[in-house]
Amino acid sequence: MSVFSIREGDIQEVVNLSKEIPAFINPQGVEEYQKRLQNVPHLILIATK
Repeated sequence: MSVFSIREGDIQEVVNLSKEIPAFINPQGVEEYQKRLQNVPHLILIATK
């Protein structure tokens, strides 16, 4: 059984993590995420092992 820790993250962390995923070719930058999430309630969660 795997145990994960879940915590709140931010846009910069999402961008940094997306750059580490080989399947994500040319991932979005901070500006794009800020644009998409502007005026939208959101919660960024990061799960780690």
